[in-house]
Amino acid sequence: MPLFTKPSQALVYDLINEANPDLPIVLSPANFKLGAPAAGTVPGRPELNTVVTGSAIGTDYIGRKPLNYQRLSLNSLFRGMVVQINKYSANQNSGSSGAIVFTLYQLLPIINTLYGMNLTEDDVTNVNITRGTAQENGFYTSTVTVNAKATSLGYIGSFALKWRGAPQDLESMITVTDLAARLFPGGNTFDGTHPVVVNNMAYNIDWTSFIATAPWGNFPGNPVAGNDTPAFGNRFIAELNRLYGKGLVGSVNNAPAYAYMDWGGVVYDLSTQAGRDACPLANSKYYNRVLVWTIPDYDTARGSGIGQHFIHFNV
Repeated sequence: MPLFTKPSQALVYDLINEANPDLPIVLSPANFKLGAPAAGTVPGRPELNTVVTGSAIGTDYIGRKPLNYQRLSLNSLFRGMVVQINKYSANQNSGSSGAIVFTLYQLLPIINTLYGMNLTEDDVTNVNITRGTAQENGFYTSTVTVNAKATSLGYIGSFALKWRGAPQDLESMITVTDLAARLFPGGNTFDGTHPVVVNNMAYNIDWTSFIATAPWGNFPGNPVAGNDTPAFGNRFIAELNRLYGKGLVGSVNNAPAYAYMDWGGVVYDLSTQAGRDACPLANSKYYNRVLVWTIPDYDTARGSGIGQHFIHFNV
């Protein structure tokens, strides 16, 4: 089967040039135009089934010449074979048996790859493949007839094509494989309007002594409403601004530095496997606690940055 990997037209030019090795210039679409093929016979040569007239173009040759050759029979090529494509379609579970799952032209690249062919839209007539009513192994299946076009230079006849549904394949679903190094909070487009990504700002700092001198209420437990969390948050934001020269928003009229600091912060005990599993991004090698604050959208909008603060400390 992999003998016929060239398009029909190229196969015919190969036949002409092979049969006429003394041509001073090989024939190609650049100097010799092939007309429409037609059924033809040659006495004593029953295998020759086609006649086509070629006309010189350009300056290499002049004139016209009829040629006899053998177009390949699709019936013979696929004799005794089941040409089957198992492929997922969004319509394979449609409520209508007449729903079109694929056209023949959509499946041609797969047929060519599987069977070593190079059939093109010039060779075969398109046909709709519908979902059908029959099933195999829980998937719908249907069969259509693929017919060679009368104008195909390389093929005559027909063959049966069987389609069967299949699970979705990742190859067709994942179309972008060159991924960004990482997806930053707020997206990867840093165009001057991107909010400050805070994830790494506090991460590599030991906050043990800071927390001891500027504690939040309920230290070292979870920050909860009604204690000193807002005040601690303001001091924490001021320290980050000092260290990095940023302008992250702090308190407004004694409101929390970040609204989430009064109700959403979580402390993880990294000395336990449960704590490490719950916060795998934390630095559990050097610290036994981490306070994580996630910034909600409304605080991002007012200039508090985006992402999560990781505040490591030891108790």
